[in-house]
Amino acid sequence: MRLGSLPKFIHPSRRDEPVSRNTPRRNLWLALVSASLGCDSVFTEPFAYGAVDVTVTLPDDRGVPGLDLTLYSGSRHHAYAVTDSTGFARFEFVPEGPLGVSIAPDPTFRSAAHPDGYYQTFRMREGQEVGVDFEFIDTRGTIEVLVATESGTLLPGQTVELYNAWEGLARAETDEHGRVVFEFLPRGDFGVRVVASPTCEIRPDRAFQDGLVVEAGERFEVTIVLENC
Repeated sequence: MRLGSLPKFIHPSRRDEPVSRNTPRRNLWLALVSASLGCDSVFTEPFAYGAVDVTVTLPDDRGVPGLDLTLYSGSRHHAYAVTDSTGFARFEFVPEGPLGVSIAPDPTFRSAAHPDGYYQTFRMREGQEVGVDFEFIDTRGTIEVLVATESGTLLPGQTVELYNAWEGLARAETDEHGRVVFEFLPRGDFGVRVVASPTCEIRPDRAFQDGLVVEAGERFEVTIVLENC
């Protein structure tokens, strides 16, 4: 028998498999399909972050500067910010989900809705911009003192002292209208008294007014009457 006439050997496990000349093309097609499916799983649509704008104002619409803000979710803190001179702060790259903004207590300003007004919660959607507004109160107070005679004449040049339970805090002389003003006072219990007069008698039991309690921006107008002017 000639070698050219020898029968072709086929492995027993492949005897029933048809022989196809298109096998390489089929493999290429399968590879392209698999690659396209893989691209769909890799090149997903990008996530859009959101932003949160926070504004803290007083009743007269003035902004409250220098307040420490925290953006949080549950017990997790996401970011920190401080209000600028207009009372504004912005958080960027904010993810979706339930969030909140809190404000740290401040010795000068406090929430008008004390104590719950120090935080607000909300739900953030993807790519959303949220505005959060807080209303605060300036807790600093003012004491205006008028020094007058028994007949009502206002007296300039009288030395008035501002004090608390422990010490004298400040002194100033009344102006030409018999007035002196102590401003930007922190929360506390204050008193005022005339400590020197070039024209009148100062009676220690009458030339003072105490019990002036500043808690939330109170303004007191006090008249102290001097004798024998």
